[in-house]
Amino acid sequence: MHSESESFDVKLVTSLAQLGYLPESARDEPESANELVGTAISAFQEFCGLPITGTMDEQTENAMNRPRCGNPFGYVGIGLEFVLSGTTWPGARVTFGFDNFSTDIAQNLQRQLILNAFAVWEGLMPMRFTEIPIAGNPDIRIQWATATHGPAAHDAFDGAGNVLAHAFFPPPNGTMAGDVHFDDDEQWTDSTTVGTNLFWVAVHEIGHALGLDHTSIPNSIMQPFYPCNRGIPNNDDRLGIRTAYRELVWIDFLYRDILGRAPDIDGLDRFCRSRNGGSSTGNIVDGFLRSAEYCTQTAASLYRILLNREPDAAGLDHWKNILMRGASLQSVIVGLCDSQEFKAKFPVPGRFVEVLYNKLLGRPSDSSGYTGWVNAINAGMSTANVIRGFLTAEEYAVKRVTEFYRTFLRRAPDQTGSRVHIAAVRRGVAMQEVIRGFVASDEYRNAVISR
Repeated sequence: MHSESESFDVKLVTSLAQLGYLPESARDEPESANELVGTAISAFQEFCGLPITGTMDEQTENAMNRPRCGNPFGYVGIGLEFVLSGTTWPGARVTFGFDNFSTDIAQNLQRQLILNAFAVWEGLMPMRFTEIPIAGNPDIRIQWATATHGPAAHDAFDGAGNVLAHAFFPPPNGTMAGDVHFDDDEQWTDSTTVGTNLFWVAVHEIGHALGLDHTSIPNSIMQPFYPCNRGIPNNDDRLGIRTAYRELVWIDFLYRDILGRAPDIDGLDRFCRSRNGGSSTGNIVDGFLRSAEYCTQTAASLYRILLNREPDAAGLDHWKNILMRGASLQSVIVGLCDSQEFKAKFPVPGRFVEVLYNKLLGRPSDSSGYTGWVNAINAGMSTANVIRGFLTAEEYAVKRVTEFYRTFLRRAPDQTGSRVHIAAVRRGVAMQEVIRGFVASDEYRNAVISR
């Protein structure tokens, strides 16, 4: 039989194990963990922003008794504000389903509150959550439970108060990976004044189910204490989830910056699973740059810019297919500008040269440049080589590279980086390869996380 002080120690050791500051084995042999208790208390105090004494005091005891998430707390000072679990879902689609419901509020209201909680995370990143029947084996199973219902220390619920819910990180994390459990001994409600607000807790727990761990940031929904910032994410939550799903966010922006539209969920899911399955960044970008959609858009745009008309179906299909097979953008420009249609519209040599200045460099010709090109044509240079001369000119390369910096990196060119890209264009490197260099770069991939 334990004395009163020993019983308190056992309770404290069990609490610290559940909080994640002592090994789970301490539950079964609390005496063996006594020497670690002071360090564990200090870690808990540091996480909560309390004076670090290593001993129990009123502030520390009050913090331990606050309503909270049952997941282990973790540590501070690891170099990040938000904390990642290390696992995420592989695609853009995640399913969920209900094992059961609380009897405290109507099922349709519970379902709506959970849907609203998922919608909070949808607003922070381009993932879509869909409810399916539990028989369909959803990714995330939602359950109300009581007492001990799992093998780990933090799996136990403790009756009304203190631990309200817990969740499991995405696979591979055991058979319950991704699941969310609510303590059925709580009074669940949609009220902001009485009981435990289901929406507030659900937003927090879904964060765990998506791969975020606890943070010590006080106004974050991922700090462990109720009311979890009332389900309102702050910048730390947004940056955390977008960092965890950086491949998903990156691919979302490839849709926007390359195709000029928001992604469709099926395509986004397919690209994301491919990337997380091992496809290189280059292969993912090429999937966009050689897609029928991009190549059709590009060919149609060149018809409008160069020939001053909408493309005919046969011509559009011809150039689209050439681009899809890997031809450079420059070669298509040469083909259209060297066509009989172009030269009929803009007769060689004078008008032809002037229009190349207008359409490729975006300005009227200068006297010396105009004269030089006209003389070259009259001396026997092919019109195709004249066009290539424009496309490898420094002015053209600077114009296009500056455009890419502003479109993809949202900034002006820097001297060192732009010099490399300009040299590539001048060597005749395919424009698609230059674009790939921008959107597959670490700068672009890091920047889109915070956009």
